[in-house]
Amino acid sequence: TIHYEFENEPAVSETYTGTLEPGESVIHEFGSSVSLPGNGIYDMKVWIEVAGDENGANDVVEGSCKVKSAQYLDNQTLIDFDDYSNCSFASDCEDDICYLDNQYYNMQNSLNDDIDWRVLSGITPTQGTGPIGDHTTGTAAGKFLYLEASGECYNKKAILTTPCADLTDLTSPGLTFWFNMEGEDMGSLHVDVVSEGVLHKDVMDPLSGNWGSGWHEGHAYLSQFAGKEVTIRFRGVTGDGELSDLAIDDMMITEITGLDELAMRQSMKVFPNPSEGAYSLVFGEAIQSPVSLKVLDVTGRTVFTDAFDRVRPNQAYSIDISAFDKGIYYLVIEMENKQIKEKLMKY
Repeated sequence: TIHYEFENEPAVSETYTGTLEPGESVIHEFGSSVSLPGNGIYDMKVWIEVAGDENGANDVVEGSCKVKSAQYLDNQTLIDFDDYSNCSFASDCEDDICYLDNQYYNMQNSLNDDIDWRVLSGITPTQGTGPIGDHTTGTAAGKFLYLEASGECYNKKAILTTPCADLTDLTSPGLTFWFNMEGEDMGSLHVDVVSEGVLHKDVMDPLSGNWGSGWHEGHAYLSQFAGKEVTIRFRGVTGDGELSDLAIDDMMITEITGLDELAMRQSMKVFPNPSEGAYSLVFGEAIQSPVSLKVLDVTGRTVFTDAFDRVRPNQAYSIDISAFDKGIYYLVIEMENKQIKEKLMKY
């Protein structure tokens, strides 16, 4: 006999008549539903009763269900988390619960995942990992989400879920976001999509390893979901040690104009960023057409230029703006009627 109940609502009970071998599992869909009175978080309990069960201690699962009004991500609108409330940065792993804005939410620890994404401003508490300031403002005033790996919180999974995203009006929908993955013990970052009740894992190549101190732009191409409503999940996993404070910021649903541009963005790295003014630019793939670079300050003044007839894969190209004031600059890369921008931070 299988039962489930929500708080004070009457339990729903049904009978499963099949046979399960040791280690086998089955998904049972109840024929009866429960109507909950409104938005909120409801305690949920599911349990079974089996005649002759020799271990009744493992027959119950308890958790919570969050009910909320339908909300949608606005396409072309940046989500920067700057109006969110900071969470604790204590080294208490799954015991720290970070309640986010009603639109975004962390899945429940010990039920859906292991730990929470936490809201933070400034820098992460462990030296040698995490960003210095958020991506939006580049200062300690801005906020971002990150994973706290200290306290032996290693190889732990955190799932952040977005509101619904309506891709009906986008012909080449994509997700852009910024990530910081500095740390010798760095874990991995995955992007999943839920569409029509089906979970699609790793809709972009997972990101892993030490990317250095700067923020990097990530992209997930969502053309297979064009015309649908989806939710997006950021699935972060801490690494084997405390130097794996993975961070994310500035998410947006947008049009991505082409796979070539997407591939180039994903293979390109600028490091270290921030720096004292000397940067290295690396393209992961060869480019057989002319490429031009320029760096602009916040007033639009050009402070650096360079150009190449072609680009070799994995060769480092130098950018030096050390003679100029510290602050925020913009690297503009142009080729074949394409333009890519990258924010540079100089301290």
